Amino acid sequence: MMLVLGNWKMNKTVAESLEFTNDLAASILPKTVDIGVLPPFVDIYPVAGVLEGTSIKFGAQNCYFEDNGAFTGEISPPMLHDLGCTWCLVGHSERRKYFSEVDDIIKRKIVALQRHSIKPVLCVGETLEERRADRTFAVLSAQLTRAIEQLDLGFEEFILAYEPVWAIGTGIVAKPTQVTEVHSFILDLCGKMHPKTKFKVLYGGSVNSENVSELILPNVEGFLVGGASLSISNFTAIINACAVANKN
Repeated sequence: MMLVLGNWKMNKTVAESLEFTNDLAASILPKTVDIGVLPPFVDIYPVAGVLEGTSIKFGAQNCYFEDNGAFTGEISPPMLHDLGCTWCLVGHSERRKYFSEVDDIIKRKIVALQRHSIKPVLCVGETLEERRADRTFAVLSAQLTRAIEQLDLGFEEFILAYEPVWAIGTGIVAKPTQVTEVHSFILDLCGKMHPKTKFKVLYGGSVNSENVSELILPNVEGFLVGGASLSISNFTAIINACAVANKN
C-alpha cells in the first residue's frame, strides 16, 4: 500500500492546524492509501484529537535521541509515543543543513525511536553540486550506511524518503528516470545491508497535484509531501492519484 505523508514544516498555528485537519477528516479519502500528517510539535496534540477514530495517522518532524534529561527545547521519543505518533522524520535535509545534524546523531535518533515503537522515516538526498559532480550515489551510500548499517532492523518494514535537496521547495522535480534510478540504488544497497527487512522508499521534492502522476513509478511506494500538503485540495489530489495507481 502506498504511503502519503504531509510534512507541514514550520507552518500552521493550532487554529490553522485544527481547521485543516477537520477538513481532511471530513474528506472522502481512499482506503487503499496510508495517510499521515506531520505537524509542528505544538500542533500534534490538537491534531491527534481531531484524527482519533479516523484512518488518518500523524507523526513528528523531529526528535532528540535521549528519553529525558537537561536538554532544553528538545522533544523525546517517549513524549511522541505518549501522544500517539506513528512516524518521525530523521535526517531531513533542512535538519542537516540548518541544524548541523550529522549521520551519527541521525543513527541515534533511529535507535531511540524504534525503542519506543515509533517508525523512523529516514530522509536522504544529494545537493545540486553533488549531482553535477556525479556524486549522487556516493553521497546516498554514505548517508545510508552511516545511519543504518550497524543497526538491527529485523523483519519489520523500514521507511526511507529520497529527497534530492535541489528539488526541495524549489519547484524543480526530479525526472522519472532519475527517481527510478536512485530508488533502485537505495533498495539494492539497503537490501544488501539488511536482507530480512522490507524497505519502503518514498519520493519527496516539490511533489504536487500536477506532477504526482508522472512520479508514480514501480519502485516509488509513496510520497513525502512538503508545500503541497498545506493545501487540502493539493494534498487530497495527491492521495487520490496514488489510489488510482493502486487500482491499475
